Amino acid sequence: MELSKIFQGDALEVLKTFPDECIDCVITSPPYWGLRDYKVDGQIGQEYTFDEYINKLCCVFDEVKRVLKKAGTCWVVLGDTYLGHSVSKEWVSDLENKDLRSSWRSGGRDSSYRALSIPRSKNLPDKCLCLIPSRFAIEMVNRGWILRNEIIWFKRNKMPESVKDRFTVDYEKIFFFVKSNKTQFWVNKKTKEIVYQKPKGVNGVEGVDWEWADCPVCSGNFSDTKILEDAADDFSSPRARKYRKCKCVEGKVKKSLWEGRDYYFEQQFETMKQTSIERFERANNSIKSQAYNFTPEKWKKMADKVLKNNIRIRNRRCVWEVNNKPFHGMHFAVFPEDLVEIMMRAGCPIDGIVLDPFMGSGTVAVVAKRLGRNWLGIELNPDYIKIALKRIELAPNYQPELDYLESGRLKKEEK
Repeated sequence: MELSKIFQGDALEVLKTFPDECIDCVITSPPYWGLRDYKVDGQIGQEYTFDEYINKLCCVFDEVKRVLKKAGTCWVVLGDTYLGHSVSKEWVSDLENKDLRSSWRSGGRDSSYRALSIPRSKNLPDKCLCLIPSRFAIEMVNRGWILRNEIIWFKRNKMPESVKDRFTVDYEKIFFFVKSNKTQFWVNKKTKEIVYQKPKGVNGVEGVDWEWADCPVCSGNFSDTKILEDAADDFSSPRARKYRKCKCVEGKVKKSLWEGRDYYFEQQFETMKQTSIERFERANNSIKSQAYNFTPEKWKKMADKVLKNNIRIRNRRCVWEVNNKPFHGMHFAVFPEDLVEIMMRAGCPIDGIVLDPFMGSGTVAVVAKRLGRNWLGIELNPDYIKIALKRIELAPNYQPELDYLESGRLKKEEK
């Protein structure tokens, strides 16, 4: 398949021409329902009901699921809509009228690019939030997707809204979907090697497949070796056996260096809050939960490790503060490169292929070029393709020597 290309056309129809399981990652922000008219026939977002919109959108993602690799990830940024109240009841009841449908599609009620008047719903009152992102996510799960995270994109520099009877909405939702909940490949935590055949683990070579580690429960007392079921994650993968026994009276256990992955995911980090650092500095806490099996001594051991190694980061949380960036062009909904970068680093390997089926002004391709990923795009509006290609041409090329956050490369192996 030809890479670094934007296909002009309807996303659903173009995706049908793609081969199965050819894409590593999908990052996209579809047109939101009823908010803008992009002046092109066949656009998504101008349906007469949100149910129709969600169904049409999920049909596109049915094809996305087919072209996505088993170990692939899918990220969808989606905003919500309030029901309008400037349309008459007669308009709602006459939506089946062919002439009215034609008028609505062509912008007959509002020919500007601004937000359109939205028909009433038979089930929801005027001014009600439609909950479209949640409805979309539920329908995606119903169609076989696995939802791993619902992420809040918080925009501190959000423009104030002209409403006086509710709060300003300063966030949008990002959904992180995957296809697989079964191991697709294994990663060596020491060498970062990736294999597609199950490795030997603790039955393999010391230093290559496994290494000795401190037993998290026993301290050299062979009679005290039974590991609590809920404490297994302290020293092994989530797939650890229900119980384990220490085979060495010196308080050591074999620890596999291989970790099974259901899909590609490179852990992302954020700065640890000062309150968390202060809690480690006190080192006198004990998590009163059998699941963690922490004692004051173990807490102090962890605190010493964090403080001595100057660790000031933690696993990224699900609220991402990323400000909007100005864009001088005819496309309205441009999401910031910093937002795309988080998703791309987490969900797409270097040399992998990232797809945006609603390419718009090309932000996903711009970030992919800068981060060393291959990219493909689909866009219905030919004018936006011109904008995107110009932006991509001006984007910097990947420089691995400057990329200190470089993710691992997937080996070209037969499964």
